[in-house]
Formats: sequence, structure tokens, C-alpha cells
Amino acid sequence: MTWGALYTIQPFGNYLVTMKMTGAQLVTALEQQWLGQPAGGIKMLQISGLSYNWSLTAAVGSKVVPGSVMVGGAPLDPTAQYTVTANNFLADGGDNFLAFKLATDKVIGGSDLDGLVGYIQQLTQPFGAPAGGRVIVVP
Repeated sequence: MTWGALYTIQPFGNYLVTMKMTGAQLVTALEQQWLGQPAGGIKMLQISGLSYNWSLTAAVGSKVVPGSVMVGGAPLDPTAQYTVTANNFLADGGDNFLAFKLATDKVIGGSDLDGLVGYIQQLTQPFGAPAGGRVIVVP
């Protein structure tokens, strides 16, 4: 991994924002990946700590398969509060991810690049990419 590669991955100089969202707000944010996209387009969120299935054939607004969202291996509770971290662009509703604007208790942290560097530095070297399976497409 080079500094150039890291800058390519995180080029915008955003800050990390940690916030509270309900499970229902998280599902809404996941559904917003398909809003306003040309046919076949998607703004896929890069996630960690949760997994879900989405339907290729379901209508926009109903793509996330009900009951499939898991947080830390447990079913998502729509009424529970979850701690979420995203960059400030998304936290402010960028790319029409308006569910993030409804989050509470927002705390601004360091830059996304610094967070990525810190994460990579704590990994056993050399490191590999984690296994997939967090987002599964179903018919």
C-alpha cells in the first residue's frame, strides 16, 4: 500500500462523523443507494459491522430484503440506537443520503485519510482484503 494509493481511495479531505441512528434510519439510508440513479445505477455504501441482502428485481425503495439486515451478527432492531461513522459529506446528506441528516449526537473526528492510515497501521502486515459477504444480491 502506498501513500498515493491511500490518497486515491480518500481524495476529498473529508472528516469522520460519529453519530447515533435508529435501525429504521439505517435501513432508510441503505434504501437511498438506489434513489435518483439512472437505470442500473447505484451509489453503493461501503459498510462495516453490518450485512444485508438486496433484491435485484424489487422496486426502488424496497430493495433491502426485510429482516436481512444484521448488525454484528444479530438482527437489526428498527427501534434501537446504533453508533455509525461516515464522512462529513454523507453525514450532511450528500448524494441524497438524507437519512444521515436525521442522525443525532454527531461528533466530528479526524480526517478520513488519517482514519484509514491508522486502521492499516494496526493490521498485521502484510494485510489482505477482508472476505466479502456483507452485501448479497438476491433475485
